[in-house]
Amino acid sequence: MKFRYEPLTEELVVSDATRVEYHQMNIWLTRHVKGYRYMPAFKLGVWNGQNSYFRNGRINLGLWKECYKGCKEIEVPFVIENKEDFPVNRDITLDKVKDFCKEFFKDHKVKNKKGEWIQFDPYDHQIDAAYKILKNRFCMAEVATSGGKSLIISIVIFYTLKNLKSDAKFLLIVPSITLVTQFYDNIIEYNHGVNNLEEIRNKKIESLLTDKDYTSCDIRIEEVMSDKPRKYSGTENPNIYIGTYQSLEKWPKQFFQQFHTVACDEAHGAKAKTITGILHKTFGSAYSRFGVSGTFPPDESCEILTIQSVLGPKITEVSASELKEKGIITPMEVKVVIMNHQDLDYGERLEIIKRGGMGKEALDLEKSFIHESDKRLNFIKKIVEKCDKNTLILFHSIEYGQKILNKLRTEVSSKDFFYIDGEVRNKEREAIKKFMEETGNNTKILIASFGTLSTGVSINAIFNVIFADSFKSEQIIIQSIGRALRLHEEKKTALIFDLVDVFTKDDPKNTLFKHFKEREKFYIKRKYPYTLTKVNLV
Repeated sequence: MKFRYEPLTEELVVSDATRVEYHQMNIWLTRHVKGYRYMPAFKLGVWNGQNSYFRNGRINLGLWKECYKGCKEIEVPFVIENKEDFPVNRDITLDKVKDFCKEFFKDHKVKNKKGEWIQFDPYDHQIDAAYKILKNRFCMAEVATSGGKSLIISIVIFYTLKNLKSDAKFLLIVPSITLVTQFYDNIIEYNHGVNNLEEIRNKKIESLLTDKDYTSCDIRIEEVMSDKPRKYSGTENPNIYIGTYQSLEKWPKQFFQQFHTVACDEAHGAKAKTITGILHKTFGSAYSRFGVSGTFPPDESCEILTIQSVLGPKITEVSASELKEKGIITPMEVKVVIMNHQDLDYGERLEIIKRGGMGKEALDLEKSFIHESDKRLNFIKKIVEKCDKNTLILFHSIEYGQKILNKLRTEVSSKDFFYIDGEVRNKEREAIKKFMEETGNNTKILIASFGTLSTGVSINAIFNVIFADSFKSEQIIIQSIGRALRLHEEKKTALIFDLVDVFTKDDPKNTLFKHFKEREKFYIKRKYPYTLTKVNLV
């Protein structure tokens, strides 16, 4: 099959193909949407539950590798007529990026846990990921939590400014306001080579950012956290913008056309309409666009094709096991606790639902039942009482999260408790994070929603994580477990408590147990060590 690349629309257009080849490629680039069987349009018979990424012979640039695989599958050549215009395989070598990092970071020192100044150097996997991003231009990098995604992005920025385009502008898109601040601090930290940001701020940051004897790159950062940008750098011509998906959503297309490089953090969220809409505004203008995440959807899913269509193919994968072998993250153990509620009331209520048909109603019953269970709350309390190090409790339902908080605050006096959900303001979250990093005083328990704490939160002093609500998403598993894997001088092993609810003693078949079986598959796949314990709630 022959394709023509159109730079303005960032599309591959079929220029020569037989009718059979055309049809086969359409089939190859079509996927069922997750959960399509439950969608009204499918039930009514007006939609087949599929999305096609082959639109009248036009394919987004980001799917070029899938297109190549499709051609290989149907045994036809993959040919791009105007190959010279195709934006991949830039003339950059790994040695060039290694040499750059060696020179750039040669005088960079950080303070270790003992307060000693030591030489700072990126890890090999960080340099390799940055190199592949720079070379491929439009791509995705999967790097396990605590693998240093912010440094990888920073290396791409610094290399571009020093070697490719000194006047380049960058857009960094993140999922939360907390991460806006975090990335702002990280980029400055990596650029200056110091770990104590207060030392920088005390010396008036505006002058430091233009002091060529002190800085490695001339960076001017603007934080975008609302419909109107707020300048923190004190400079008039920012070359790095950091904003949330929500803040950038309503900005005009003209704003996005100025950026040389667009980076998307926690890029597994790029399947959302808001994010894809933002990234589409950079089509035809961005020289490079890439995403990083700790976990992407499965390779054959509709979700991964949606992400690839706006970012590009996955070009590298750094697993948690690889980081553990290198001593970059903390060893961990999953303690699965299968809790048998042994409650006849549940069975009676379930029978009523069965008469009207099984499905979502049965799952809703299970969730409401465990959230109403005093026995379950008492069991969570027992786990918390035994935890002598800082602990994170994750929940889905705000009502249940607050119920856990009230229970623990009322009945456990020996520990300090904190709470975060979507309504808690950013300043309060930052203050809580600082409290959680302290280990010398009382043990601290943070009760937080999966949505606010599962991604992008960096608290080193979390030793235990409790899954208080059930889920089956692989992405949530990776992100949630990652909260406990960051290195800390007092942390030898991170403990994950996976609470599983069943209602029959033998051969449980309820939905929450099935959710755990999906999590178990993931533990086996990722070689996470886990143990099973069965208890009867009393």
